[in-house]
Amino acid sequence: MIQAEIDKLRKIGFDPEKFKEYQVLCLPENAEYAATADDLFDASGAADLSKRLKAAGLKCANSFDLKSEAKVLERRGADLWLGLVWILDSFVTPICVGVVSALLTSMMQRRSKPAISDIQQPEPKVHLKLRILRGEDITSIDYNGDPETLNRLLNAIGKKNRT
Repeated sequence: MIQAEIDKLRKIGFDPEKFKEYQVLCLPENAEYAATADDLFDASGAADLSKRLKAAGLKCANSFDLKSEAKVLERRGADLWLGLVWILDSFVTPICVGVVSALLTSMMQRRSKPAISDIQQPEPKVHLKLRILRGEDITSIDYNGDPETLNRLLNAIGKKNRT
């Protein structure tokens, strides 16, 4: 990671030495701007994403693995909050993209089922901060939008990393 990013994470209580053990980090969604460790909160979807990445065979750490006391923010509604995801090993980007795409596909399938009521529901959004480390460069994506567009964006990123 670039030194400024490392310094921000160290300031709020993360030990960058532990990052070396992992390929992917699922960090609290406010890690980039929290003033103290007490201010950190994980998105509830980030825990699910972390479990899925681990199940796919990746070395993935979440706040708990990194010994953070971050609170879990449980939101109500149809939106999917995935937090701040750091891909530290660009080699695993296609696997990460596949896991997130599967989550998005599931979300879209649930949404396409007929509604029980006639009440028009707002379109659910996906909220993701993605950082992909490539040597000393970082590709940053902050996304708040529909799952279809994010799915296309991630698949383009995944294809770029396969070549």
